[in-house]
Amino acid sequence: ALPISSPPVVVANAPSSVTPAGKPQETPAHFDVAYLVKPQPAYPAMARRLGIEGLVLVRVQVSATGVPEQVSVAKSSGTGALDEEALRAVRESRFEPARRGDTPIAHVVEVPIRFRLKN
Repeated sequence: ALPISSPPVVVANAPSSVTPAGKPQETPAHFDVAYLVKPQPAYPAMARRLGIEGLVLVRVQVSATGVPEQVSVAKSSGTGALDEEALRAVRESRFEPARRGDTPIAHVVEVPIRFRLKN
């Protein structure tokens, strides 16, 4: 088990699950996903020197054990260096997985990573 330095923070809530026919599922799933190890992106030096800021939306397939299995850019910041650093940071994160009842399940979430220079 990973050490937890603070309580998990909810990072995403999925909409209510519905079947393809548009009818609610019989067993509703609980899709709140929280960090166990929060992403810690490093500001790319080139972007810092050029004063580039941005927001990267990272799509993550979180396993039932809380490990990011597939990580991709859902929405780019417009700067490759920021996008790559966001992906790296999220790959190193760990999550409290979504649950259906008491059973952990895999689920996709989108995690925002903001790069902002402080004055």
